[in-house]
Amino acid sequence: MDNRQKVFENFEVPDPIRISKSVNFIHSKFPDLNGKNILECGMAKGGVVDHLKDSGANLFGVDINPRKNIGGAKIAQADLNNGFPDFGVKFDIIFAGEVMEHLFDDAKFIREAKKILKPGGYLMITVPNLVFSFNRIRMFFGQTPIFA
Repeated sequence: MDNRQKVFENFEVPDPIRISKSVNFIHSKFPDLNGKNILECGMAKGGVVDHLKDSGANLFGVDINPRKNIGGAKIAQADLNNGFPDFGVKFDIIFAGEVMEHLFDDAKFIREAKKILKPGGYLMITVPNLVFSFNRIRMFFGQTPIFA
């Protein structure tokens, strides 16, 4: 592992409200998650997989950094710029939380995600909002936006 990435080894989700909203959306679309295949891109403690670990879903994760023992998921270490790892299944839900802004080709990511989604499956994407009011004030005063 690149030593610069070591700080992310035990990374925890910094914004649990985003995760709660995402989990609520998942439950609204699939009230019974038993047997559903769910992939979380960009794994972190406190993420979607952690929240769904007792749901009966088949949980999978991918991250560029090493991850272990998050919600009992089958986890692959991979750079999503190079495509998705082959887990040998199609997914009901692919969740990419705060990942898209790190990819070189976001359209390629979406095309590749479509290939591994089941018909009627969901690709859920969240990205930081750099222009929310607090960041606008910071930029006005020449400061870097938070999460930039």
